[in-house]
Amino acid sequence: MVSFELEEDTDYVHRFLGHLKLVRIGPSLGGPESLITHPASISYYRCTRDERLKLGIKDGLVRLAVGIEDTRDIIQDIEQALTRVSGPKSRSHRAYGKQARSTRRPTVSRDQRRRLPSDAQRMDPREG
Repeated sequence: MVSFELEEDTDYVHRFLGHLKLVRIGPSLGGPESLITHPASISYYRCTRDERLKLGIKDGLVRLAVGIEDTRDIIQDIEQALTRVSGPKSRSHRAYGKQARSTRRPTVSRDQRRRLPSDAQRMDPREG
């Protein structure tokens, strides 16, 4: 888990999240894939800004759960999103919370593939 702060502007953070291609937005950060969340919009949305600040949750705070994708792919995705959101008149091509599928497949090493559960292992036996 990595936490970092962007600009203290919720709109800026939402635009950044909208530009991510590999890293997915998720309220729960417990999967094999890289997931990112904006606590001020997700976990603490019912709190006032002052209440969040007292808890240390600033508007620019982002939490990233790093998955099994190649580290270079994750870094490249974050860098390209930061570049796009910081550029002149940056606009997201999709709304925050509506992730589009990336056409580029993440790089997963042979060792990482061996550790992934097969479809049969992932299936819940109660689902039939």
